[in-house]
Amino acid sequence: MKTFITILVWFAAWGNLMTHRLEASGVRGCVIFKRPSEAVPSIVEYQSYQTFSTNIQVKDGSDGMVRVLPRENPIFIPYPSDPGASAASAKLKIDRAMKVYPGAMRQLLAIQQSWDARAKQRAPIARTRKTTPRKAVPKPAVTPPQTTPANELTTLSGKRYRNFGIQRVEPDGLWLLTDAGSEKVFFENLPVEVQKKYHYDKDAASEFTKKAGELDRQKALAAELALADAAKKKA
Repeated sequence: MKTFITILVWFAAWGNLMTHRLEASGVRGCVIFKRPSEAVPSIVEYQSYQTFSTNIQVKDGSDGMVRVLPRENPIFIPYPSDPGASAASAKLKIDRAMKVYPGAMRQLLAIQQSWDARAKQRAPIARTRKTTPRKAVPKPAVTPPQTTPANELTTLSGKRYRNFGIQRVEPDGLWLLTDAGSEKVFFENLPVEVQKKYHYDKDAASEFTKKAGELDRQKALAAELALADAAKKKA
């Protein structure tokens, strides 16, 4: 019974010691290991450590040096600086250390609770700032451009257009903008619902086609005259 009470007192004193030492400046983590000559594992808080071929030199919180051998199965647990991903990583190492050294569970839990409390103290407090509500200004209605991509269009002759945009609407047809370039499709070759959507009028389309053809002929004639005139000047 006396031995059991002594162990409880030792655990409580160790937890208080670890909580106090966590506040020491420069402490970055702790290492738990078990020497063959000792009955319980040792936990040392460290500022830094250096690994050599035969041992690990650990600089503890009081600027002393502790030598740890690989066969003593050391587990290094870095203390997290924020309550985010680094805290989760440290908790995983705490869990692993508890499985390897179940007798040190109380000390490890005291360490975890201590840096959890410090992380909460360092967490920024969200501050709300009073702002004067602004009056909502109505935005002007924006008419979408006619080059908005459509899904699919199939002509009466069976040709299918996909992922195209409408570049220009003329009385006799639509100018489509596709990956291959610009192409005109006449309303006569489009379904009735498409004709109604763009207010297709057969007479107006015929008149427009006639004027467009006359204009093309005039341009072609002017081009021929210009070529003939250039050839005459060159001769």
